[in-house]
Amino acid sequence: MKKFIALLMIVMCVFTLAACKGAPGAYMLDTSDKANYFDGELGDLLGDFGEGAYAEDDTYGGVLTGVAVVRLLDFTGDGKNELYVAYADGTKPYANRQVVYGFDNGPKNLIYDEMAASYDEDYVESSVPEEITSKSSASSVAPCVWLYTDNTGRSYIVTGDDMSNVAEYHTYKGDGVYAFVKEFEELGGKELAGTYEKIELTGVSEAEAEKLFDINKEVFESISAVKK
Repeated sequence: MKKFIALLMIVMCVFTLAACKGAPGAYMLDTSDKANYFDGELGDLLGDFGEGAYAEDDTYGGVLTGVAVVRLLDFTGDGKNELYVAYADGTKPYANRQVVYGFDNGPKNLIYDEMAASYDEDYVESSVPEEITSKSSASSVAPCVWLYTDNTGRSYIVTGDDMSNVAEYHTYKGDGVYAFVKEFEELGGKELAGTYEKIELTGVSEAEAEKLFDINKEVFESISAVKK
């Protein structure tokens, strides 16, 4: 009997490891329906604006264009990922728009949503704009993207006109509907415990751009591995 239980435990461990390898990289999605939804939204953006690419601009130097940043991040703190995308809509020579797609409280674009706005009056005043305007410092010539993940795994979009001085941390709260609110702000450029991904959209090298696009590819592969 003990031998049978030991054998059963080994089989279960092997099965669990195999299942965990279903999606490459560190990005996991919990349902195929969510993967299908994210895949469809990404497909629309890629069709409209093209894949992430590196380009040279006379004013800004090396820039990120197309669907430049694609990340799976948990903005709600429930252990389930949402989809963050930064892309160039063609009105600027660099990626200048951002969007977050959620699924678990109903599939929708989380940056602007009338239902969320009616649910929480703070949503309108605190909502991160679709236009990317935040800057690393007061002297920055172009905006950037800062994404922060705390030690619990919850992610935030960091914003500010001079984030080296005042940085605002935005994330979502639920109760059956997404609402996007400013959770807190940090003064004096203080960085919090956790991890930051600070993405410059201009003044980048081709090698730096390729590293960003490699992460995008991991996300694409993770979504493809789960969708049906």
